[in-house]
Amino acid sequence: MFGLLSCIGDAIIIIVGAKYLAATLPIAILVLYALQKFYLRTSRQLRVLDLQAKSPLNTQLLETIEGLSTIRAFHWQSAMTKSSLGLLDRSQRPHYLLLSIQRWLNLVLDLLVTVAAVLLVLFGVTTKTSTPGNMAIAMYSALGFSGSLANFISSWTSLETSLGAIARLKQFMQVTPQEIEPPQDTLVKPSTSWPSRGQIDWQNIEAFYTRKEGGGDPVLHNISLQIQPGQKVAICGRSGSGKSSLLSTLFGLLDYSGTITIDGLDISHLSKQALRSGLIVVPQHPVLFPGSLRSNLLYNSDQQGQMLSDADIIALLERLEVWDAVCQSGSLDTDMTDLALSYGQKQLLCLARAILRKDDSKIVILDEAMSAVDHHTEELMIRALETEFNEHTIVSIVHRLNTVRKFDALVVLDQGRIVEMGVPGELITENGQLKRFQNGRKV
Repeated sequence: MFGLLSCIGDAIIIIVGAKYLAATLPIAILVLYALQKFYLRTSRQLRVLDLQAKSPLNTQLLETIEGLSTIRAFHWQSAMTKSSLGLLDRSQRPHYLLLSIQRWLNLVLDLLVTVAAVLLVLFGVTTKTSTPGNMAIAMYSALGFSGSLANFISSWTSLETSLGAIARLKQFMQVTPQEIEPPQDTLVKPSTSWPSRGQIDWQNIEAFYTRKEGGGDPVLHNISLQIQPGQKVAICGRSGSGKSSLLSTLFGLLDYSGTITIDGLDISHLSKQALRSGLIVVPQHPVLFPGSLRSNLLYNSDQQGQMLSDADIIALLERLEVWDAVCQSGSLDTDMTDLALSYGQKQLLCLARAILRKDDSKIVILDEAMSAVDHHTEELMIRALETEFNEHTIVSIVHRLNTVRKFDALVVLDQGRIVEMGVPGELITENGQLKRFQNGRKV
């Protein structure tokens, strides 16, 4: 807006110096319109190319930072330097062209102002309708008119580019598939204490990775399973047998037919936010967020953060044998990137986060949480689950049968179907499907 007002003000002052110059104003407006239209189209395309050219360079930079130890170990410094310089050269080409058209714009505007100054002097001398003072002011304004025009057109181009970015974001939102929320008339808002009992019931479930209307093959076939409050249930099977798919239906991540209820509420009538926030999860790979250790442990419970003292959090980390490793690098307020923790210790932090949320929900989901940790860490996690979640419903995907002997039930899946279900001790010793999996080292 300031650039536009500056251009209008300078044009008025110049026309006051030579009134006949106003006759050329429509022609000047047409020339400026054609100029900005050509410059805008070219500049917009070059800005997009500039962003696309810088993306590989930024990716290379981040990957290099993360893999510095590997690069040094294999003596790849010269190859990485050559690759990075090549990406840097390619990323500068659109930027150089963008600077070139900006210099071209300044040249054309200078020529346009030069023509206006010549006409100003010509009309002032030949018509003698202006005073020397007005002519002096008009000539002074003409000297800065080129800069005002350049600033105005550059600002207009930046505005158009920003609007184009917003348009691309809007288009991305329109073409990107979104999760389907239940209709407002069937939406159910659970109580703040839900789920307070921990009962889970799958009834006649068929699940699809693509929507069933599209003709996709089901990954789960007629699954019916009921888990009582406080029951500990382990799920095992071959790779691709449907273990993770079964848990994905519980979080509303897969399209399915049938009915899934938690504490008597059909999850298809719950919002995805309410459903997922009502379940405590320990994932297969540790998920830690940017920020301090404290914010990672208490990220989703402000009231709990106010109730828990540092001593309570430290006592929990000591029971999980993580606090000594934390103390070597910092404290609860230390940023996660500054803590030197192993994979197993990070997984123990995820378990600690789940323990701190144990009063928020009665259901704990373990998605192969102990599949990639050592034996000692596994023992720590098993002991913590037995003591901290004694009254909770636990559903765990397992690969090591020694972790499920104290569970109440064991469910064996194969090709998306339940093939065996019973007490873990009996299923492991019987000559059934699970025994064949164990002998074939598939579980």
